[in-house]
Amino acid sequence: PSGNIIRDDRIKIDSGFYESSSKKINWEISGMSSLQEVPPGEKRDFKLNIKPDENQATGAFNVSVKVFARRVGEANASEELIGTALAEAKYSSVIKVSAEAGHQSSPFSDEGPIPPVAGKETDYTITLEASAGVNDVTGAVLTTSLPQYVTWLNETEGEGKVEYNPVSKQLKWNIGEIKAKNSKQIKLHVSLLPSVTHIDRTLTLLEGQDLRATDRFTDVVLQTKNEMLNNELSEELGFNHGNGIVQDE
Repeated sequence: PSGNIIRDDRIKIDSGFYESSSKKINWEISGMSSLQEVPPGEKRDFKLNIKPDENQATGAFNVSVKVFARRVGEANASEELIGTALAEAKYSSVIKVSAEAGHQSSPFSDEGPIPPVAGKETDYTITLEASAGVNDVTGAVLTTSLPQYVTWLNETEGEGKVEYNPVSKQLKWNIGEIKAKNSKQIKLHVSLLPSVTHIDRTLTLLEGQDLRATDRFTDVVLQTKNEMLNNELSEELGFNHGNGIVQDE
């Protein structure tokens, strides 16, 4: 195997031996007894697994194969090259999605108490980010939804277009194309109205997110999911631990 995405510690072989110095994989009788003799019409399979380095610039590598053997009954004859093959292996990009909640640290005017209080509205800014791996992706779309107690404030800022269905409370972020090793981001403005039944609980702001896109290099449809986002704000932003727990009036 050859290519800038090949790493020695990411190659696994069945019954073969990898010579790291020469970057070659060998299958021989000593490790695979079925190579002692191959009758007419039979075949032998050689399996290897290569986990590509996703941080490299190209999503492909080459595998060059050479087969040496001698005819049965010619034990003293030297081995001859009896077959060659060259294959290009392509692998798809890895897409990712992340979500983060914020308050009074965005282009929107977030109001309301932190921690939230039952019966009072608290605004949050949700930041969604979708990223591509080693290849460009196209037609990227993220779908998610809001819980019953979260209101859509119809304010967004970022790349792409957001569609909101007020009946199902479903959100669709039409992202479009994402270049390799790049990402796109959008901010959403929502309002949380907890009830007395939510006291002493942390609440979900955004349900799980589903991201789909097509890899431009391999033409494979990709999909990834991200877990739901709750209203606990990061302590790295200066908020105290437990700031998402609903308080009594």
